[in-house]
Amino acid sequence: ERVAAWMGVSGAAWEIVPGNHDRKLERVAERWGLGVHGDVHVEEGIGFVHDGVRDGRRAVGLSASFVWSGHVHPLVRIRGNGDRLRLPCFFVTGVAGVLPAFSFFTGGVLVDHLDPSGRAYAIADECVMEIGCGEERVEKRRGWRGRRCC
Repeated sequence: ERVAAWMGVSGAAWEIVPGNHDRKLERVAERWGLGVHGDVHVEEGIGFVHDGVRDGRRAVGLSASFVWSGHVHPLVRIRGNGDRLRLPCFFVTGVAGVLPAFSFFTGGVLVDHLDPSGRAYAIADECVMEIGCGEERVEKRRGWRGRRCC
């Protein structure tokens, strides 16, 4: 009930391409006012899939110029001055982006294991920070001083 109330207050249209953590979605979809799509959804040239590794090419083949996916739950690791953080992040390459997960049970994949040409945008509290890419990202982890929130 609290989720339904929160979603109703936002005034946004909520839509989902279900993934492996959405097994019981049918129990809440109507009550939450969710628009539920199939495995691949393309809207105004943007593709939405659950697993971009498997479905991303198919969405691009459906005339999507960019594809958003989930499933791998990207994370960045920031270290410095004895502190260490693992933060959820958006991970973006030229034609695709991977959305973060914010739950405790989903785990994640460090962006160091993803495409080195990509850009990572970490989420900390209510702040989104660009972390960098490739060698630049490695250097930032070693001597990270922080970035202005944007």
